[in-house]
Amino acid sequence: MAAGPAEQLAQGMLYLAANFWAPAVTPVGVHAVRASIDTDGDGTTDVLVSADRLRGSDVLVARALDARTGKELDVQPLNARWGDTDTDLLDSDTVVLPVRLSVLPGLREGASQIHYGLWTGLAAPGLPDPAQAYSSIGLDDVRPTAVLDVLHPALDVRSGIGGPAAALAPERPGAVLEVRRAAGDRTRLLLVHHLNTDGRRAQIIGLG
Repeated sequence: MAAGPAEQLAQGMLYLAANFWAPAVTPVGVHAVRASIDTDGDGTTDVLVSADRLRGSDVLVARALDARTGKELDVQPLNARWGDTDTDLLDSDTVVLPVRLSVLPGLREGASQIHYGLWTGLAAPGLPDPAQAYSSIGLDDVRPTAVLDVLHPALDVRSGIGGPAAALAPERPGAVLEVRRAAGDRTRLLLVHHLNTDGRRAQIIGLG
């Protein structure tokens, strides 16, 4: 039985993928990758998600903060896996920032659309300012503009026919991804191949 909207919002995840101009020794260094998320459509960032370290360790995480208060809302492993699974986080040009849907304020059935942008900037104390971004996508000045309905995404990608959501699926000979979409939708699919070589980790596929 498919999960209802309330269960999807309570248990679901948002995954934001960033592709760099060149490999970074670490995604959590002098320069950091971040996501700005506007959950109510007023043009103002409500949640900031940053590549960071788990406090007191070298474990790499995505940390979600309230953009107004700086309060920590969520901490998830970068690339959606802890260190016991190799996702090639170091010397890579691609990273995935996960965040729980339940920490994004105001989302509910009938109001599940967010606006977001991804950007890089200097890693400095306090809340970062997207106006100081070195590079960005989905931002108009500091206003997040890329649109996603978290309950009704354009593409629903499954690991195998009828399988679970393909957040992190092994690539093996004969492996199949099932892509569900509305009839006539022309949205392209972004695939992240964590273990590929530099310049070949992010792939955009037209689905015909």
